[in-house]
Amino acid sequence: MRSANPSARRKQPPIVHAVPRRRMSLGRPSNSAKTQRISKFISNAIRTVNTPPMPANGFRNSANPVIERGRLSSRETTMFADVRRCISIALFAAAVSACSVNYKVAGSFENANEVFRGDINHNLLIGEAEVVATGENSGIVCKGRSYVTHKPVLALGCAGQRGKVDMTCDDGRSLDVDFRAHSCSSGDGRGSDAYGNRFTFAFGLDEQEAEKYIAQRLPQVQQRPALRGFAPTGVSAAPVAPTASPTNFSRKAAAQGLPNFPTTAHPIAFSSIKPRPDDIAVIIGNANYSAKGTNVPDVVPAYADAEGFKNYVISALGVPTGNVVMVRDATSAEMSYIFGTKRNPKGKLAEWVKPNQSQVYVYYAGHGAPGDKTGRSFLVPVDVDDSMIGIKGIALETLYANLSKLSAKSVTLVVEASFSGISESGNVLNKMLPNLRPIETPVPKNLTVAIAGAPSQVASWEQDSSHGLFTKYLLKGMSGDADRSPHGNGNGTASWTDVDAYLKATLSKLTRQYYGRRQVAQISISAP
Repeated sequence: MRSANPSARRKQPPIVHAVPRRRMSLGRPSNSAKTQRISKFISNAIRTVNTPPMPANGFRNSANPVIERGRLSSRETTMFADVRRCISIALFAAAVSACSVNYKVAGSFENANEVFRGDINHNLLIGEAEVVATGENSGIVCKGRSYVTHKPVLALGCAGQRGKVDMTCDDGRSLDVDFRAHSCSSGDGRGSDAYGNRFTFAFGLDEQEAEKYIAQRLPQVQQRPALRGFAPTGVSAAPVAPTASPTNFSRKAAAQGLPNFPTTAHPIAFSSIKPRPDDIAVIIGNANYSAKGTNVPDVVPAYADAEGFKNYVISALGVPTGNVVMVRDATSAEMSYIFGTKRNPKGKLAEWVKPNQSQVYVYYAGHGAPGDKTGRSFLVPVDVDDSMIGIKGIALETLYANLSKLSAKSVTLVVEASFSGISESGNVLNKMLPNLRPIETPVPKNLTVAIAGAPSQVASWEQDSSHGLFTKYLLKGMSGDADRSPHGNGNGTASWTDVDAYLKATLSKLTRQYYGRRQVAQISISAP
């Protein structure tokens, strides 16, 4: 029988289209989808536990101050709040744990007979990962934690992110590692250690992919030399990590002594003192940037400046020759190995120091530059191009902080560099970051720091590029010239106050005379 209602006849059952479910790559949910589901789960769970139970009388809120039959007592309310808090914490902890994914990493060395593989535990919620990798031939185990240093603007997900991994190994070496993400669970990268070993790697692999990676690359590395700094069991060799005293890092013989890089210091006579066996000097001369293929210009007098400072610490300060760490053309990994990083402030220098007895002297000649839009100052290792200064450069504030944490009797830092991004040999700044304004870096009270000039000034050279003007006249002042009138009081000791006055009369005068610009050394003396 037909219905008399026309609208009832027109009603049709809804048509439901079957939409195929999208399949996610590698069987893993996307970061955003998984995070949304977990967030919703937490919200619903907390909303549930935050709702107090209905009392027996059916009234949740009563204006009657008298505790009615069936209502919660104040003690019961407190107990319920404690239970609710514990459940909330447990739910959050479970959610954080649920955000972790595990996958494999595998890599090979470019200049050594070594490949490695390992595991990554990546927490997508906090954006960090724990990494453990083992060398196939050496058996060296390295561990570390990753962190993101760059996120693309308006990017969805993790693709395009860049970051670093601070890793230490069970043989004492540290690794400087950079990575780039293809997704939230895959990517590639490269790294190096203080011995010059370089490697590349891929992550986001499953077990079979990691096995295939290793099998393909093992034959490729077999003809390469052994891993530098590694002594196999039973073989007599020098220890990988020096413990009693510093070692000499000057191993780049092919790059040293080139005709266009003077290596002889200006002759200056210093009054010698008795050796001080506990004192240490770290001297870095970064001259040959072009050898690493970077787009940063060379610093021609850096080797000669470093040699001059070496003569000074040995002759005038009594630092034993064996306690002088001399590094030419230091890479980012080498500098981090010696001085530490922001996350791992104890570098090798911290191990060499004898608590409350060692006097530490650090000297750097090379490039400095602002590395990011904040104008922070960075030292520029020789393997860093202008686009990576803010990522792989050595932040001056980090260097200050790590040096100030040393258990030394005193620490002195001398820097033959400017941080304006402009040098005698050309522009150090990335052309994509114009008009950066370098800012002053506060000096901790327990450090003595002398820098070639103010952040916006240029560190000038002698006109024949034989020396940096700051280093040359700093050493001349320390030799006794600064103690003489009108700069000093002739008491036989050139103090930092005397040297400051002497540099204003020599360095600042010569830069105006030679180049028509202003350069005033910046000296900060530690508090007594």
